[in-house]
Amino acid sequence: INSTLIFAPRPDRPPLAEQPQDIFNAGLVYAKGPFFARLSLSYTGDSIDDGGMSDDGPDYDEIIDDRTTLDLSASYNLSKRLQLFAEWRNITNSTAITYSGERNRLISWESFGTTAGLGLRLRY
Repeated sequence: INSTLIFAPRPDRPPLAEQPQDIFNAGLVYAKGPFFARLSLSYTGDSIDDGGMSDDGPDYDEIIDDRTTLDLSASYNLSKRLQLFAEWRNITNSTAITYSGERNRLISWESFGTTAGLGLRLRY
């Protein structure tokens, strides 16, 4: 993704807010008979926080640090209408970190935890 802010107070021409230069998604899928499994990886590079761009220059921008998440989902069809499923999201417990200009000036550190679910799905 390439984006550029053209704004007189910012001659450095930074990328637009919430527009990381690098985004990568990958998935590994296995499906055979009634069984299905998917492992998904998502990477989002550094970006400027929405509203966190300063007219005073890049030293005062609020930067959202890069983040990688890993998710796993699986299902098994017990019949044409009944399915057993399981999900595990954010396996690596990836955090969201925001800093001001330089990585040593921390603004926030958020941990969303990892979640898992198991259930039955009825199709009608």
